Amino acid sequence: PVRVGGTIDTDPVTVPGITTGAAYADLDQIGSLFEIPNVTRPGVFTGTLNSARYYDLDDEGLQVNLWLFNAPVTLAADNAAFVLSDADLLKVVHVIPFVTFYDANTGQFSPVGGIGVAFRTTVRTSLFAAIQARGALNIAAANLPRFSLGVLSD
Repeated sequence: PVRVGGTIDTDPVTVPGITTGAAYADLDQIGSLFEIPNVTRPGVFTGTLNSARYYDLDDEGLQVNLWLFNAPVTLAADNAAFVLSDADLLKVVHVIPFVTFYDANTGQFSPVGGIGVAFRTTVRTSLFAAIQARGALNIAAANLPRFSLGVLSD
């Protein structure tokens, strides 16, 4: 990550567990739970989520929701309906919908700014994430989606 004062810009994280070529339907889970490390400074477990970026390397241009959690959760299998238990729902920090895309010919970029959501981590200095489809995606093996966060660390 890049750190400037209390601002942290995480490295793009690739979503694991995606069944490439699978036809995802609206509200399906894409891939498996993944960790976004170093969202706070070492020894600090609180921060404010400021921005998020979706690198759509497969050039889909379709909305996805990035679910962020302060601890690991149990998810269904890739390409199944996105489901959380009540206990895991209490671990949700925020849900970020990526709806606006900027076309770069072979891929697309979707930034979300001005989020302003305070959070606390419970495991190390990481947040955990899951992706929910909001359209019919079909992702190629060489073009897995990536996400990064901008955080103001306390």
